[in-house]
Amino acid sequence: MRVGIGKLSLKKKKYLHHNYKIDGEDLPNEKNTINKKALAISSAAVLFPLSVLNFIAGTYKSIINDLSKTVEKPTIFDVFGADWEKSVSIKNAFLPVLPTNVYLVSLLASTLVGFLVYSKINYRSDENVAYGQKGDSRFTTIEEIIEQYREIPEKTEVFEGYGGVPVSHYKDKYYIDTDTVNTAILGVSRSGKGEMIVVVMIDNLSRAKNQSSMVINDPKGELYSASKETLEKRGYDVQVLNILDPLQGMSYNPLQLVIDAWVNGDDQEAAKRANTLTFSLYNDPNAGDNAFFNTSAQNAINGIILAIVDYCVKNDCIEKVTMHNVSQMLNELGTFYYKENPDDFIEKNALDEYFKSLPQGNVAKMQYGSTSFAGEKAKGSILATANQGLQTFADKMFAKMTSKSSLDLKQVGFPKNLFFQLDERFLNKRVTVSFHKNDEKKTEIGSYKIKVKALGMCNMNFDETLEDGDLLLIRYQDEEDPNKKYRLLYRLKFEKLLDEKGRVVYQKKEGFEDKPEYKRQVILNMMANTFPLKPKTKLSYSDKPTAVFMIVPDYDKSNHALASIFVKQLYTELSMNCNDTKGKKCYRRVHFLLDEFGNMPPIDDMGGVLTVCAGRNMLFNLVLQSYSQIEKLYDKEATEIKDNCQNHIYIMSTNKDTIEEISLRAGHKTPIGKSSNESHMEADNKLTKNADQQRIITPERLSQFIEGETLVLRALHRQDINRKKVRAYPIFNTKETSMPYRWQFLGKDFDTSRDLNEIDIPSLHTGLDLTDLYLDFLDFILNKTAKKEYMKKQQANPVVKEQLTIDDVVKSLIGLVKEKRNLNDTEDIRKRLIQMLLNYAKDNIVPKTEEIAFLIEHSSDHAITSYLEELLKILTEQ
Repeated sequence: MRVGIGKLSLKKKKYLHHNYKIDGEDLPNEKNTINKKALAISSAAVLFPLSVLNFIAGTYKSIINDLSKTVEKPTIFDVFGADWEKSVSIKNAFLPVLPTNVYLVSLLASTLVGFLVYSKINYRSDENVAYGQKGDSRFTTIEEIIEQYREIPEKTEVFEGYGGVPVSHYKDKYYIDTDTVNTAILGVSRSGKGEMIVVVMIDNLSRAKNQSSMVINDPKGELYSASKETLEKRGYDVQVLNILDPLQGMSYNPLQLVIDAWVNGDDQEAAKRANTLTFSLYNDPNAGDNAFFNTSAQNAINGIILAIVDYCVKNDCIEKVTMHNVSQMLNELGTFYYKENPDDFIEKNALDEYFKSLPQGNVAKMQYGSTSFAGEKAKGSILATANQGLQTFADKMFAKMTSKSSLDLKQVGFPKNLFFQLDERFLNKRVTVSFHKNDEKKTEIGSYKIKVKALGMCNMNFDETLEDGDLLLIRYQDEEDPNKKYRLLYRLKFEKLLDEKGRVVYQKKEGFEDKPEYKRQVILNMMANTFPLKPKTKLSYSDKPTAVFMIVPDYDKSNHALASIFVKQLYTELSMNCNDTKGKKCYRRVHFLLDEFGNMPPIDDMGGVLTVCAGRNMLFNLVLQSYSQIEKLYDKEATEIKDNCQNHIYIMSTNKDTIEEISLRAGHKTPIGKSSNESHMEADNKLTKNADQQRIITPERLSQFIEGETLVLRALHRQDINRKKVRAYPIFNTKETSMPYRWQFLGKDFDTSRDLNEIDIPSLHTGLDLTDLYLDFLDFILNKTAKKEYMKKQQANPVVKEQLTIDDVVKSLIGLVKEKRNLNDTEDIRKRLIQMLLNYAKDNIVPKTEEIAFLIEHSSDHAITSYLEELLKILTEQ
């Protein structure tokens, strides 16, 4: 193919064009082609009269010739009396018998008649009136759906590749969109969103060969109770963020990411993460004139968070960085006023004075600044607003749940991770990390080059399959000095998971029930080390996808913010790990299935999240009742959120604006509009045609959808399964492509009648004593007079510790051991602690006080030591 440009002739490259026709590719244009029907009729109008005239003349001449043989001068009466059968023949129509000038005149007249006939017929043709100029949209055909989307079995069977959003259903097959796209699902309450889309997605995502991790908003707990058993059989690690019953489910400390950033030496990143957390607590799009107090309250809490993190890191008590302590600090110091001298007229606030004492440039001081500048009246309103936002964490049950973390957030998208810390002299150097088989050849499994970051930190995600006994090698060679080379070698040991009674836990995955479950934390046995200092190394490994159900009660919105905080923090953690990973995306695809998204508190920068998340292998599926929900929640961001949902699946709505928008987005077609001017007594009745514009689906039809009908707008799906370009017409699922309901075919695997109350959800924080994590705020009061007054206050209102039993303490210790809190202890100390706990859990053997005292003396973890001291106290008081 050549394209001429002036005098130049350029050969067009193959990738710049396609050699096949795409339906709908050409823009609508008036058709100037020959009307074949009109041409045929007009040709007949020309030829037929000539043929008839020639037939008559030929027949007459044949009869005259026959009569001339018997009659000298035949008359007209002789002609009528002749034997016509001998003379009449079809050939007479084609044999020339008339003079040439007669034929020319007849041909001219017939041609004129034929032209008039052609013009009349062609003028009345519909194709010349309506040719798509006012819209040429249409619905996708079944054949096109089959060509454009992956076909999967509707249930049970495993299939290749990823699962995805169900866009259509035909003959016991689902057609799913597996592209990295975001989806908005629109359906009013009771319209079947969960039955037709959400449960079906959970099913196909978990049946796929490439299983995706899932984060599911579950307002009633129905999805968890229906899915738990099936997902575990399919190999999932099922977790529950239980806001309905905080003492059942995973532990989740929303400050963990702030701690991690601070420990890594990045106080600015810690401030950003604190701000992301507090945004969900204090952002109110409808605050109006009160927006100042909300923003100031948010900044004040940011300052308190960072101050507590700084204090706890310096004093080696990181476990005390909790939102409950943030609430306590606000209430303890924010309400404590004192006078330096009895004669002073103005009282000072202990919280203000603490932040004033911090050095210039301190990030906590800068965050708290706007509160310090406010007048006393405004400051009171700011701190009251701040306290209101922390009410969730003042509740004892939520305080326990948010005081520790049982789920490493990165495992949702990166289930295999290596973290190690080298000497700071290696900052910005590149080290090589490789995995090897422990055979004679030390066969390499995988190799990575990593740049050492601040404080010698190295974080690496990988996707190789490892086994017990494999080797981990970390090495560095100086490019300028070849003699400077270091190596660190570990042998991997996968440790079997034990229950509280010391029994081996076996897998729940179907077909693997006889295989033991292994701890995610891999034991690293050092075999060699030539680095100057012994590096701190941690290897986390799992082949399991993760499913996190957020059970959020729909009847009580007071604690809903936790779910939004969790979603944003998870996204942030995974995004940061993407930046450290080759390919810049999650190794395991993550689907956020946010049912009742319109009832969740706003997620910080949701528009920005949707803009970039798909490229990181994180996909959001937003289940809404109408567009008005996100417009109310996100205000100016609403348009950006809608625009970054590449699929819009409409099920049913009662919102007029939503129905109107969907109808407009589906597009228009150009039908023929006809009007007639008829009169009973007139023979010349006129018919007028014009091009009309009509929506391919009207708002009335959308508002009256039949059960199972859905409309799919899929603007970005522009290739078929063979990667050929296509035009993304809307999909209208109706009749044979209607979407089935869960109860019709998935009731066995996903039974929503199962009762949540019948399921025992494990929890590590149930027996936690919050008083063990309390901070002594006396350290935050600098004035001696104020210290004395505060101590008197404390003595008048002493902290009452919870009365714990031996069972409570042992259970908490087992939880801490499972978290690997005692990794820095010697192997002998770890074994003795585990044996003591197992003896009590399995055989009810009460620990000896001498053994507890010995472990207290030699244990390095503060939390374990505290519980051992509590255990010793219980036994000595008996």
